Order: sequence, then structure tokens, then C-alpha cells
Amino acid sequence: MKKSNVTKYLIIGAAILLFGICDCVNMYKIPSIFQTIYTSLDVEPTSASWLMTSYSMVALILAIPAGWLSEKFGYRKILIIGISLSIIGAIIEAITFSFADWDINVLIIGRCLEGTCYIFSSVCIPILIQRIVKDKHIGKIMGIWAIRVPLACFIGESLTPVLVNSSSVSITWLIYVFFVIITSIIMLFVLKKNSGTNPSTEVSQRTSNKKSNINKKQFKNFVLFLISFLIIAIVQTGILNYLPTLLQVRFEIYDSISGILTSLTMIISIPSSLLFGFLCDKFKTYKYVYVIGCALIGPGAFLMFNCYGTLFVVGQVLLGLGLGAPAVSANAVFEILEPKFHSIGIGIGMATFSLGQVLGSSLTQIILDNTFNNVLFCGACLLVAGIFGAIIAMFSKTRTSR
Repeated sequence: MKKSNVTKYLIIGAAILLFGICDCVNMYKIPSIFQTIYTSLDVEPTSASWLMTSYSMVALILAIPAGWLSEKFGYRKILIIGISLSIIGAIIEAITFSFADWDINVLIIGRCLEGTCYIFSSVCIPILIQRIVKDKHIGKIMGIWAIRVPLACFIGESLTPVLVNSSSVSITWLIYVFFVIITSIIMLFVLKKNSGTNPSTEVSQRTSNKKSNINKKQFKNFVLFLISFLIIAIVQTGILNYLPTLLQVRFEIYDSISGILTSLTMIISIPSSLLFGFLCDKFKTYKYVYVIGCALIGPGAFLMFNCYGTLFVVGQVLLGLGLGAPAVSANAVFEILEPKFHSIGIGIGMATFSLGQVLGSSLTQIILDNTFNNVLFCGACLLVAGIFGAIIAMFSKTRTSR
């Protein structure tokens, strides 16, 4: 790669990563101060949990429409709308938190508005990356984009309590809004400056416009990919949501330590996402690295649920490496579907992942039960599901190799 291209792609990667982190921090700022919030609201934790659930539900509802709207009105316009709604939602929350009596319904509305930016950016930015970055480097940039989630998780859950304790919830929210505004301006400028620099994408789009419908083979392969992607989301959410509580209940580990042990898995997924993106470009296909990622998640979840010591660490490494698989999920859409279906394909993929998060949280709770006596069985279910997801992914074929 030429030095000029390296610089350009580093700037693009840095711009979308910084914005992505600031946007995704909104997802993780509530859990770290959840007890403070529901105590101040004087409501049950189940009612206050809608402050977190509403964020994911918006992603599930708007994912597919986001793809259609982006195609109809333009990716940058929809991205700007999402950013604007997120800023408005955060300001509404900040104002609400400033009053003595917080209204949970107003806070939920603010959270829903924040969630629109997450899903709009998750749909629009991969498409913009494909149109800006040369084909042989898309995987690397997508890997950079993917690590926004673990980094935001670490920053949001560690920084939010510190800021809240040193100032207030309202001021903390406004600080996050400030960084969203600054990073979004930088990102939009960088994306606009580099727009239309991938000629191969323009050619493939003109070619695909001659075709009106998706063929049966593409549809079958896309469905197989979606099934495996759904399974990844279920297993990932099941282990990450309930591992901290499981460690506290079974091994009497302090909540702060259990949180650190869980977040270490996300830290491992950072180099994993970058590696998977690199390998995707190296082998000119997402399929093999994606299947490997699916195959690692199940065993990793089983070991973390049922073992301690060295085997627990092994499971942590396996799961962390496996979480690199979602980093190349957008590449699957690009390779399986014709370019004219990429927008709706990304939207369906995000909706599928959001559905998997909802199912993973609810099904794992049902299997574990409130007594946590079914840990071995639950771990076995996650193991089988992960392996099944990998097998399903193997049967999904690409339209062409990049």
C-alpha cells in the first residue's frame, strides 16, 4: 500500500472510531450507575431496566427501515439525522436529571432518541466505508470500526461513575454530548472529503442496477448467514450479561472484580477484531475467518460458565478471539448480495443481531433460573449453539470473491 493511502485510511479509521466510541458510550453509561438511578427514581429495577432495554429495542425496530431510508435519502443525511436525535435525546435526559423528581418516561424517550444514532451509524457507516475504501482494505477498516463497541464498553462503565461522583449525572451527560458533537463533525468532514474514491464500487453498482430482484441462491446464502449471526448474538449476550452475576453467586467474587473479569473479554476482542479484518482482506473472503470466530465462541462460553482458574482464562481467550467474528459481518453482506441490496442487507443484519441480543438475555435467564442451579446445562446449550452456528456459516456461499 502506498504511503498516501496508508495515511488516508488511518485518518478515515481514526475518524469513524472516535465517533463510534463516543456514540456507543451512550449504550454503556447507564449500567454502571444503574443502582443510583433506580434508587433516585424510587422505582423497581425491572421498571428502570427499560432505560437499557429501550436502547436495544430501537435498534431492533429501526434497523431495516434505516437501510431503506439510507438508500432513498442518502447515507450522510440519515447519519446526520441520527446524530441530531442522539444529541437532543441526551440533552432531554440531562435536563430531566437536573430536576429533583426524575420522570422515568421522559428518560426512556431520551434513551430511544440516543438509540437511533447507534443503529443509523451501524447501517450507514459500513456502506460509506465500502464506497470510500478500496476493496482490498475494507476488512481492515471494518475491523477498526468494530472495536468501537468494546472500547466504549470499557470507557463508559469505568468513566461514568467517576464523572457522576465528581459532578452530577446532568453534567456527565453534557460532557458526552460535547464529544459526540466534536467527533461527528470531524467524521462527517473526513467522509465527505474522501467520498467516491472507490471506482470498483461504482462499476459494480451500475452493473447491479440492471437486475431487479435477488436470486434464490443469494437469498439462501444470506439466510444461512443471518442464522449464524443470530446465534452469535445469542451466545455472546448470554455469557456477557450473566457472567458477572454468576461469578458473584457461585464463587463469591466482589462485583467490581467480576466486572473487570468480564470486561477483559471485551479487551481481548479488540486485537481480535483488527486481526479478523486483516485476515478477511488477506484471504479475500470473510467466510473462513467468520466460521473460525463462530466456532470459538461456544467453547469459550462453556469454559467461562463452568470452570475457574486456567480453564476460565482459556475460555476467556477463546471467547475474546471469537468476538472478532462480528467485525467481518458487514463483509458477508457485501460478498453475498448484489451492491443494490447492501443497504437493506446491513439493516436486516443489524435487526438480526439486535433480536439475538434480546433472545440471548431472556433465554439465558430462563435456563439459568433465579437459583443459578442450571449452569452446566446452560453452558452446554451455549456450546452446542456456537458449534451449530459455525456449521451453518460453512454452508453460506459468497456471490464472488473480493
